[in-house]
Amino acid sequence: MLANVKAILHPTDFSDTSMDAFVHALKLAVSAQCDLHIVHVASREDEWAGNVGPRVRH
Repeated sequence: MLANVKAILHPTDFSDTSMDAFVHALKLAVSAQCDLHIVHVASREDEWAGNVGPRVRH
């Protein structure tokens, strides 16, 4: 099933409830021996409240 998977994208807001989804994505990535890309997503309310950190580019 996962033989052709090259990468998994995991969007997260880093909340406590998103941890279950991260664990699932990590297990899938290990099982498929593929890359796991994590993307931080935030709501507009978070941005307006100043809860979003500085932009970082790698």
